[in-house]
Amino acid sequence: MDADVFGVLLAHAFPDRIAKKTSKRWKMSNGGAVEFHHSSVPSNSDFIVVLDFSASKYGHYIRHYAELSESQVDEYLSDLVVTKESVTWSSQKQSPVAFVETKIGELVLEQKPIKVNFSEQQWQKVWLDYVSQTGLKSFGANEKKIQVWLTKLAYITNSVKGTESETSSKAQSWPECSVEWLMDNTEKWLSPFLDNVRSLPQLQKLDVITMLNSLLTWEQQQQLKTWFPSHYETPAGTRCKIDYSNTPPKISVRLQEMFGEPASPAIFQGKVALLIELLSPAQRPIQLTQDLAHFWNNAYVEVKKEMKGRYPKHRWPDSPQTELAGHSLKKKMPSK
Repeated sequence: MDADVFGVLLAHAFPDRIAKKTSKRWKMSNGGAVEFHHSSVPSNSDFIVVLDFSASKYGHYIRHYAELSESQVDEYLSDLVVTKESVTWSSQKQSPVAFVETKIGELVLEQKPIKVNFSEQQWQKVWLDYVSQTGLKSFGANEKKIQVWLTKLAYITNSVKGTESETSSKAQSWPECSVEWLMDNTEKWLSPFLDNVRSLPQLQKLDVITMLNSLLTWEQQQQLKTWFPSHYETPAGTRCKIDYSNTPPKISVRLQEMFGEPASPAIFQGKVALLIELLSPAQRPIQLTQDLAHFWNNAYVEVKKEMKGRYPKHRWPDSPQTELAGHSLKKKMPSK
């Protein structure tokens, strides 16, 4: 059989195996990529049909193939070629771009930029492509808020997995979200909020918590807010921000403001004890503990000896569990 005809016939038989060279690799119409091993003689043809390749951790290497010329593609494979307009985000230009693409499957044969007035649907695709390429960094400073939301939800879903009670079975409707899930399901939580977004600053100013909470029922939203508060109020009345980026969640507080608290405070219905970073009067870290009762009964004795010498004007009582919380300085506390 004529080798030229052989390539055309194979292309019709295996349209997902048509490949075009891009740099050292050959991009295939099925979206994959292969290459010639350094010990092989590479093809100089415009296109090839990949019949067989070997897959290993070092790469996907072409074993058998048939050659195709560009003229053959134009003349004999026109029924496989699709031309359409496409809109996406250009990471190089940091802006949306539109173009006409000629493709066989996922293999781009030609791409020409065009000028268009973006429709609402095209703008939506631009931002979905951008988020898909960039990940959570797309949301700028709001990335941290998303990570915190995911962390809170992970505590719930992990708790559900670890118990078989009737209450937990009702809670199994909580979505098991992750960064990967969010990236794969942007249409569910992001698309409905993109109608008026026309710039990166607008994208990064979106209310990400409202967007993510749209995945939850109203009851779940209230539970999430109650179970995982933003702050912890110390016995002294100070509001300490809970750092959910830490595992376990952490607060930083002056030691004297925890007087009167016999055991570690906990969130999520008492299931997760906060990690407490106890600070000196100068706001320097003294001790990390997730078991405040153990700290008072053990390590505090040595901390008291050391700190009393450094800060003699401050309170270092023998029974911190029953001491009145409040100011660190002795003279600022009301006399008993």
